[in-house]
Amino acid sequence: MKKFNLFIVAFLLVFSNISHASSAIPTTVSYSKQSGTFLYCNNPEFINEGDLADNGSIIYEELIPPGDAQAIFEHLNCTNQIFKYGVQVYNPNSTTLTVKVKRKGDSTSGWNGAPAWYEFYNDTSIENITIPSGRSKWIYISNSVSHANVVSGVIEFNVNNYAIVNFYAFRNISYAEDGSARYIGFITSSRADWFNPPNYILQNGVYKGEAPNLPILTETFNWSISDSTSGYLPVKYNNKQYDMLQTNTHEQANQPNAFLDDIFEFTVPLKNGGTTYINRSENLANWGVQYRHNIVIKNTGSKTRTVEVGVYTISNGAGKRLVMKTPNGISDAYFNRTGEKVYYTFNVQAGSTITKLVESVMPLPSSEGIWHFVRLKNNT
Repeated sequence: MKKFNLFIVAFLLVFSNISHASSAIPTTVSYSKQSGTFLYCNNPEFINEGDLADNGSIIYEELIPPGDAQAIFEHLNCTNQIFKYGVQVYNPNSTTLTVKVKRKGDSTSGWNGAPAWYEFYNDTSIENITIPSGRSKWIYISNSVSHANVVSGVIEFNVNNYAIVNFYAFRNISYAEDGSARYIGFITSSRADWFNPPNYILQNGVYKGEAPNLPILTETFNWSISDSTSGYLPVKYNNKQYDMLQTNTHEQANQPNAFLDDIFEFTVPLKNGGTTYINRSENLANWGVQYRHNIVIKNTGSKTRTVEVGVYTISNGAGKRLVMKTPNGISDAYFNRTGEKVYYTFNVQAGSTITKLVESVMPLPSSEGIWHFVRLKNNT
């Protein structure tokens, strides 16, 4: 949400006043992306009565090409009644459109978006939907969203031809199905700030748009360690060495600390029903972006070493949340102050090489700024 800013990833050295000794050679960070379509919808952040399909509005509308797609959304119900939220696919082709919904998850109560990702990662159902030419079908409809509650979610799907994806908030579903609603474009008006009443905030700092890559970033981190290796295992990017890896910040591609490998090129609708667009190279705090880190440790020493994988955050007055997926399962961490959390630990025996996949994602809502680290315990 806007209070929690939006996403772009940069990798910085934090805690420069702290020395973390390590004899390990730094691993170079270079994320790979997957082809597909990333749909991000957080505008308007605060949904008012006029944004409902009942009042003639479509929250977001986008034409996407054939292939894999992933939709991420989050909004606060600022109406005085409940509504539901849905994502609908329209077939603009002369032939039947096939939609394969692979996984999805959502959260509709409170301010915690983590349950959406628990549900997403655990979803094993696959739904195949056929849509005749000129018709629409729902691929997601939420439960009721109460006043002052957040609806957030993620949907992974595939289309075999061009498709138009529509995002709606509604009370009477017929208004989202009868073709009368129109796309509201990019909302820039001031709306009540539910974080600091009775103030108002502009919505033009809240984003929605389309990027030509799925929100999945993959990298392999290789370290060779010995008995004398200690502390944080270093990384290298932008030709500099760091102890920690910072993600989910709010920087743009033209800023000096931005790490371009994980910045997304978004086409953002400006106004007038989405007919005017601007291209933005940024990360919007990389909410909903799945970081997949393959950690490879080669132990050339004579004793077993323990490896800790964790995150660190510095408080900026707003809570931060992260969902992690490891070989041990799914967990999440919430920070309302400066602190760290080791969320996965494993051992590497002498003379062996171990590979572990850990994933993390920042759900909506959350504040930006996460530092990732891999470090060795001082085994004796």
